[in-house]
Amino acid sequence: MAHVFISYHKNSSRDYARKLADFLIANGFDVWIDDRIDYGNNWEQLIFKAVEQAAAVIVIMTPGSYQSRWVQAERLYAEKNNKPVFPVLLEGDIFPAYLAFQTADVRDGQVPPEDFLHDLEVSGVQRSSAPGRNVAAQVPKPEAAPKAHDISLPTAPTSTAKTTITRSRRFEAAMPSQIIPTAPTEVWAKISLPDSEGLRGELPAVVPSGDVIGKEDARATGFPFKFPVDPTTGEPQPVTVSVRAKSAALTFDDGEITVELPPDYDSQTVIFTANLHSNTAPGMRVRVTLDLVYEARLIAQISVSALVQAPMRVPIPSAWTLATAGISAPPGQPPAENKPASSTGVLPGELQELYADEALRGSESLADKLDDLIELPEAEPVEEQAKEAYSRSEGGAAPSETEETTEIPRPRPATPITPQPIVGGADYDDFAPRPAPAKKSAAPSAPIALIASLTLVVVLVLFLVQSNLGRPADQVTSTGVAQVATQTDGTQLATATSTGGGDRPTVTPTREAPPQAIPVRVGLASFAGCAAAVPEQFAAGLPESALVEFDDSLDLADPSALSQMYDVLLSGQCDGDTLTLRVDLLKRVAPPELFDLPQLSVSAPVDNSEFFGLVNSAAVNYLSGDVATAATGFYDAARTAPQVDQSFALYFMKANGLLLAGQPADAIDAYNTAGQDLALFPLAANNRALAAQELLLANGNQETEAAGEAITVETVLVHLETAHLNTSDASQQAVILTNIGLANLYFDRDRDTALARCTDALNFNPDYLLTQACLVGRAVAQAEETECPVGDEPLAALTQSLAETARLGETDLVAWADVLYWQARLTERIAACDQTPPVAVETLQNQRADLLAEQPLMLQTDHFGGQ
Repeated sequence: MAHVFISYHKNSSRDYARKLADFLIANGFDVWIDDRIDYGNNWEQLIFKAVEQAAAVIVIMTPGSYQSRWVQAERLYAEKNNKPVFPVLLEGDIFPAYLAFQTADVRDGQVPPEDFLHDLEVSGVQRSSAPGRNVAAQVPKPEAAPKAHDISLPTAPTSTAKTTITRSRRFEAAMPSQIIPTAPTEVWAKISLPDSEGLRGELPAVVPSGDVIGKEDARATGFPFKFPVDPTTGEPQPVTVSVRAKSAALTFDDGEITVELPPDYDSQTVIFTANLHSNTAPGMRVRVTLDLVYEARLIAQISVSALVQAPMRVPIPSAWTLATAGISAPPGQPPAENKPASSTGVLPGELQELYADEALRGSESLADKLDDLIELPEAEPVEEQAKEAYSRSEGGAAPSETEETTEIPRPRPATPITPQPIVGGADYDDFAPRPAPAKKSAAPSAPIALIASLTLVVVLVLFLVQSNLGRPADQVTSTGVAQVATQTDGTQLATATSTGGGDRPTVTPTREAPPQAIPVRVGLASFAGCAAAVPEQFAAGLPESALVEFDDSLDLADPSALSQMYDVLLSGQCDGDTLTLRVDLLKRVAPPELFDLPQLSVSAPVDNSEFFGLVNSAAVNYLSGDVATAATGFYDAARTAPQVDQSFALYFMKANGLLLAGQPADAIDAYNTAGQDLALFPLAANNRALAAQELLLANGNQETEAAGEAITVETVLVHLETAHLNTSDASQQAVILTNIGLANLYFDRDRDTALARCTDALNFNPDYLLTQACLVGRAVAQAEETECPVGDEPLAALTQSLAETARLGETDLVAWADVLYWQARLTERIAACDQTPPVAVETLQNQRADLLAEQPLMLQTDHFGGQ
């Protein structure tokens, strides 16, 4: 009978693999495990033949197996042959490829539960009432030997199970962005519908320490979940899942909480109470990982973090407080009341920094900002207010306070109520902090000393603001990523960024002011069943950059064939009162390593001209090069989309616009939202990785943070691997695998992995030119690390790449420029070793300079060699 193949890493999981094999054999399954095969045979052939003949494949996940090329090759070959894969987590974290799988959690070293055996049977593995056997002990020699790098198209595992229904869900978590070591904190978690407000709908909230969990502190990850189906009614049934919290710096009162997961509603909110370890000092960042577990299988995972701060204590109002209180409200409005949740003492230096920063940015008013930092004394002492707040929240009297300086207790958040269905969820960008509600005025007391002090403060602030308005200052994006110095002529000079490991040159490219919009050729094609006024209304609402031509005879079966005539095609079909609009984007804007969407399709009532106008205008602005305006337009369209499932593609295009506009951290949030659409998930994961790569390259390859997440090299590689393992499209695989190889080069990581990934990319698409940049880049690293002369392998890589650029260069000028950079570097090395290069380095450099002069620099990787 068909066997179960066990894939494992010899050094990290051999003992457990043997234990698992014995367990399966004892329970009636035939097992293939390679610890007893005759290595005198061609064992590579035996292994892949065993995968072909297996009924299912078990992958034992450990950090070692994640790095093992053999384990990765075995599981990819299993997916190529449509074998059901059963991940088993023994150590570390779940593989990114299996985040959407129900995973057996055996980190305690125990064998999987009985349900695991049942799932094997359901997937088609035969089970006998008698013990099974290890079929690897007596295997015949196979006839063919597939190579690991010849593995072509991985496809999703199939299952014959008919008793479940898959629904998309969102696993959310949040904790305060700042916590103190002297009081407990809380971590919140929730499983939500994709179109629900979810956890952010319950925020902001105050935890026992007085710290606030804001909407911006929430993190989310999407995943599919298989609900069991009632065989009688055919309806999906609720299940009980567990949420587990773990942290190296926190101790949880209860580290695992069970919650019911309904098929049609959000779950209840899970709240973990935690205390910092005694050795955790202010200034440290603590991280909490939350596992979502169902039937001992890890099905989703997310992490949140917080910065440890020294406890904030509230002193008795000082003279400085009295002097500054009067400027905490705009002219003509009464000053704000004292808030027990904040400190009332602010140093003059902080005010100076605040005024200089806000005046130069021109964002929210200084008075609003100061209102959050500086408090007014009320007629009633601060301590009395604190006692009243405590009494209201706890239902009793507050303890008496005798010290001059006291910590103010804050009310706990209300216990989450049973959730109801929510529709019309918004993007997380909707949850920006709102202005504080109007506050009561303080007692009108203004002694002479207060007036004199207030006058002094106002004069000081005005002097500081005036002195800073006339000079250049650091200007940052909304996520604090790339610093640029503003010049008087409106251009911007990017700061120097490291371009990777080793002795790669530091580059300081110049970015010009945004150019005028490029004309966009718009073809208005057939609108079947629609009134003649519909396309005319669309044309009238397009941006000025649109050059519109009406032609309802256009053949839309192959829109790409019309790319010589048009940049974008608008067409549609009316069915009663509903119009389905199709937007074909025929002109590529993003560089080759970034995915664009070739088509958008949305439906709405035909009279919803505002929504259709937003989509059309955003598409035209995107193609014209005005990517920042396009991002705003796509966002507005996504928010007003009548159907939530239509919004994900719009969020994806919004993210692309933000990334190309130099706002990679903002793009990450939008990519996370777009990735909730399973069809877009691999594309969003790839582009999100490139956004993280942008942040690292702009930060000198040093770890940074965006949207509350740590951005590291591992972040980039994990998301790229996730993208690679979740698509079966050959062209997408070529792009993603090349990006993995290039990332290993940019960050001076595993160059053998770079070579293997880019070689695999050529198997998927031999015409993808950017792969040559990866292959030549690896040859450069090899040549520069070894003594002269340059060896045959780098020379062969250069010769091959020159032939490929001659064949494909004109098809992708951006990729050609990237390849030329690496070719020039390798040619320089050859010449330095007194060898004769096949082409002069000056020729390559001049070619690249000409190409760069014809196109904008869109990503940090475009900057390489930009001297």
